[in-house]
Amino acid sequence: MISVNELAERIVGRRNILREDKPHLFEVYNSLVGKSKFIKKTENPNTTCGSCHKRVRTGFWKYYHFEHENKSKKLEFYGREGGGRITGFDYSPVYIKI
Repeated sequence: MISVNELAERIVGRRNILREDKPHLFEVYNSLVGKSKFIKKTENPNTTCGSCHKRVRTGFWKYYHFEHENKSKKLEFYGREGGGRITGFDYSPVYIKI
């Protein structure tokens, strides 16, 4: 399994996850179930559901932004995506490569 930082570096800036990165995303996401308040249940890696992919991607980035301790030095917080309170957890954080 690849690390959280390695996965973040591979998928940063992508709206759609590449076919070769999808299994890694689901593997890391499912390994964090119960360890993060943003990741409640395991997801099927064989799904073709677009909203499921978005939920996994959004949950991963929320975990990375709010809970992950050792963030990659190659990524920088850029802003937020979506509505919600600025101080709350209602938005999805956006990162860029530096």
